[in-house]
Amino acid sequence: AYYRIAYSYFWLQDEQIENYWFQDEQFENVSLKNALALLDGIPEKEKYLLRALNAQLESGNEAGIAILKEMERIYPNDKEMLYNIGDWSYHAAEYATAIEYLEKVLTIDPTFERALQHLSWTFRDSEQFDGMMEAARRYTAVNEVEGNFLIGENYYHQGEYTNAAEYLEKVLTIEPTHREAVLHLIWLYRNLEQPDKLLEVAKSYSSVEEDSSSGYQMLGDAYLSLKDYGNAISNYERALKTNPDYYAAYHQLGIVYHYDLNDYEKAIANYKKMIQFDYRVADAYNNIAQSYARLEDYDEAINNINKAIEISPDIPNWIANLGNVYLVLGNYTAAEKYFREALAIDSSSGWTNRRLGYLFVEQKRFAEAETFARKSLAMDTSFANYNLMAWVLIAGELDIDRGILLAEKALSEKPDDFPETAKIYPFVPLPEHSLGRAYLMKGQYQESVAYLEQAAELLPERQVIHDDLAQAKRKLAGRL
Repeated sequence: AYYRIAYSYFWLQDEQIENYWFQDEQFENVSLKNALALLDGIPEKEKYLLRALNAQLESGNEAGIAILKEMERIYPNDKEMLYNIGDWSYHAAEYATAIEYLEKVLTIDPTFERALQHLSWTFRDSEQFDGMMEAARRYTAVNEVEGNFLIGENYYHQGEYTNAAEYLEKVLTIEPTHREAVLHLIWLYRNLEQPDKLLEVAKSYSSVEEDSSSGYQMLGDAYLSLKDYGNAISNYERALKTNPDYYAAYHQLGIVYHYDLNDYEKAIANYKKMIQFDYRVADAYNNIAQSYARLEDYDEAINNINKAIEISPDIPNWIANLGNVYLVLGNYTAAEKYFREALAIDSSSGWTNRRLGYLFVEQKRFAEAETFARKSLAMDTSFANYNLMAWVLIAGELDIDRGILLAEKALSEKPDDFPETAKIYPFVPLPEHSLGRAYLMKGQYQESVAYLEQAAELLPERQVIHDDLAQAKRKLAGRL
């Protein structure tokens, strides 16, 4: 019994960590301690299970699995042992082993829900969607709600949003408060451009969870996805009125005020309340830093990012954010150091590769800038990456004609609010400036003046644009 209590708290804590909730090891440790005190007097099979759980908690999945593999030689058909090997292998991303052992469990007990659930997850995370669908359908026979949810999630991950919505709606017909199904449907209906359905799902959940903070938050999230910021804020505040300790609403308010309303002081105030409740503390410090950076209080930005990194030193985005602050400050040595540290953890970040490209352009290290611009463009053919690549090729005089083609592509995809981004980050070019510079270098002064005048109107405070424009006008006047 002590073992099972300990294992239950272990599983609950694992879920809490995944969801960024604060964790409390007290009950788990007491239960495990009580169980271990009885170790000499319990049967051999249970000894293995206890020793494995203790090893897993102290040294990780591999240590626990090693003990269970010893047990397997003696008790090859013990369901709990087989399940734990499958479960811990899944969490260690050893997907082939996880599938093997979870299938062994289901051979013994085809109705074991958690084995069916984890088998579906294993196929999902290893992107074996046919296997996931088959496992989810088996799960439906045992648990209709969770089985249908996993079928919907399967379609969701494959981009088949209409089919995904059908199965997620089935889930809500049976269990209207299924939070994950509601969250998925809100995202789906937003992307399917069905705002009426989106609000219907959120309002339905909110009405079932009457006077529930989570219901109000869900409705706020729906309005936020529709860019109805007033109603989003209103519902987050209703969530806090219902329960002043509902810390997740502070997080959402911080997001709205920072990213959508540009009210950075209110964003900081709400993020600080997250810290007060010990909710996603490192995340809160990082968000506070971003708001301080927008207020150009770079000392506070650096201070708060360092607090985030101190708590969670292996989050590459936060290390890259620190590099970005130093890039804005013109401290290129520090910026490069932190960008490279971030890429050492995750080399697939297009954002960080792009930032290094900007950095090297500022230092006129154009060959290196091109390397990182190409990497980011290979990861994502987006406006930002076309824009950087064009500027590198033109400013570095590496391939002006190709730079013009890419700048024209960037210009055709330029977001409406992009000039605001360029105002915040002086190293980010305008595609109009890239084209103006390119035509100036090619001696096509009339085209150059036209583009540079557009750029100067969009960013009147950027002196380099005015310098290029003055030169283009002089050249044009001389030719005339």
